[in-house]
Amino acid sequence: MTQRELGALMNVDPSILVTLLNPLEADGYLSRKRDPVDRRRHDVTLTPAGEQQLDRAARAQRDAEDDLLASLTATQRGQLRALLLVLREQLTPERSIACTSADTPGA
Repeated sequence: MTQRELGALMNVDPSILVTLLNPLEADGYLSRKRDPVDRRRHDVTLTPAGEQQLDRAARAQRDAEDDLLASLTATQRGQLRALLLVLREQLTPERSIACTSADTPGA
């Protein structure tokens, strides 16, 4: 995706996004290349190392959630997730567009 699309999806100012992407690129987790058709655009691509790091981060997040929510049943976890999504939508209505099926309880 383009750097502009990524910034819009993340709701991050372009100047802030650059400061977020620079170290990730320096560490080899993503690459940015100019679009050959429109030299003003940068295409951002996750590298294999970036995919591995993303997998590790997702695993760590799941482990942390499992530890934090260990005393809740699966139904209670689903209810909590649904309530948190309602709160998120009320606080930032523009983000509700970006919700995915992963945001739905039980998914």
